[in-house]
Amino acid sequence: MDKSKLIHDMNSSISAIAQSLALVNDNWKSNPDLVEKILPLLLEKATSLEETWGSVKEIIKE
Repeated sequence: MDKSKLIHDMNSSISAIAQSLALVNDNWKSNPDLVEKILPLLLEKATSLEETWGSVKEIIKE
């Protein structure tokens, strides 16, 4: 896999997770419906990040 794509994917995922966590933090009391919609997407992005990190670790080990 292309190293620059992996870096881009990791940066994108980290950014999305950080933004989602900020939204959850700001809305968990006042807008639980929004939080309920965000959490599954957040978990999906975290899983994606773990997979990308697995690929990055393999490159680092080389």
